[in-house]
Amino acid sequence: MASTQGTVITTEGKVSRAILVAHSMSVYHSIRYCADNPDHVAKLVLIDIEARCRPEHRDLLRAAGRKPHPIFASLDEAIARERRSAPFASAEALANFVESNLTDVKVEGDTRPSLTYRFDRATLAQFDDYDEWTNLGRIRCPALLVYGEESQLVRPEVMQAMKEGLIAGHLAGVPRAGHFPMLDNPNGFAEAVVGFCTNGSA
Repeated sequence: MASTQGTVITTEGKVSRAILVAHSMSVYHSIRYCADNPDHVAKLVLIDIEARCRPEHRDLLRAAGRKPHPIFASLDEAIARERRSAPFASAEALANFVESNLTDVKVEGDTRPSLTYRFDRATLAQFDDYDEWTNLGRIRCPALLVYGEESQLVRPEVMQAMKEGLIAGHLAGVPRAGHFPMLDNPNGFAEAVVGFCTNGSA
């Protein structure tokens, strides 16, 4: 049996007492998992999403899922598109993030190299009406809510209410950061998250 920062890996290869970190839409699934598997998660970090999906965000995602994948003629073109999602990120950090999420694609009738996103955009058309407020109260481990202070997707008062709905909740706003605080302000993000994950026994 091995243990690192509170995470235990058994001889059968199963992970228990893990520190689970989730951003954006994955927050919903992580809340459900943690609520249903309390013995598997030692600490939980939830980044920049509200417990209940706002209708306007759901509608935007579903509409995006009905559109074809965008095609980019270059990495620079893709970076320019994503700059609005991470307005404070350094050029290097944003480039690395965008490049890791792209793949080559062939466009009929065009011999030039093209790029598109790796993920299946069509899945967004099926985006669910998530409401995890009840499950928040079932989470027994310490949980940290992190949000970008300039994020357009969360409201500080809602994040505060989520903290109060947790049994052992903590809250951290990251300055000069939007929906991707780990890109916009990596030092501020690390200051909020690393101490929580490593402090004390999980």
